[in-house]
Amino acid sequence: MTEEENQIEPVGIEEENFAAEKNAEPISIVSRNLRLLKRIILGKNTPPLFLRILGWFYLGWSLLMILYYGAVGLLINTSAIHDTILESIGGKYFFVYACLHALAFVGVVFMWRLKKIGFYIFTIPTFIMPFLHVLMTWSWAETLSEKSDKVERIIFLFSIISIGLFAINWKSLNLINKKEDIPIR
Repeated sequence: MTEEENQIEPVGIEEENFAAEKNAEPISIVSRNLRLLKRIILGKNTPPLFLRILGWFYLGWSLLMILYYGAVGLLINTSAIHDTILESIGGKYFFVYACLHALAFVGVVFMWRLKKIGFYIFTIPTFIMPFLHVLMTWSWAETLSEKSDKVERIIFLFSIISIGLFAINWKSLNLINKKEDIPIR
């Protein structure tokens, strides 16, 4: 009997441990899919701390701006907003602004993955954003001072600071060890 009990007990204990682990820490489908999405978007490697903090800030900021400007553009085009100032700007401006933030989002994702191309993808739309209103309402009849009044100075300052903060991390991009080229004799 002792041999039979010894054989039965480990199986029973193992089943109890498995059931206890299953009940102790349930993994929800949502959290599992969020982790998978994070891994797909951001990759396996983690960047340096400063770049990580900047990345999370700008990923969140760009996502909020995409949602906000996309919603406002949609509401203007469907005539749900009856504001004369917003209607004079037009929904196209808000959609283009949302697309620029989407490009900046993609650039930050590439920088998170330590790719230098991400800096360029982030810089171009970030630099265009303050001048978007001027570019979309361009008229040769306006003077230079009238055009300069349309430039968003706060957005320009924020853009320059953003580009500068990511430029600080230039050396940390593309840290992948490359094989040294062997000179041919």
